[in-house]
Amino acid sequence: MVKRNRYSKEFKTEVLREAREVGNAVPVAKKHGIDVGLIYRWGKQSEHCE
Repeated sequence: MVKRNRYSKEFKTEVLREAREVGNAVPVAKKHGIDVGLIYRWGKQSEHCE
């Protein structure tokens, strides 16, 4: 059974900000040890919330 991690809004916001600054989500995902798909999903979710 796989345990899912929960990430705080602050962490998600910081990761999204870094990805936008760098212009590429892949190195940011590697830096934080998360899947790049999470960054794309969080970005889409944040667009819907604004």
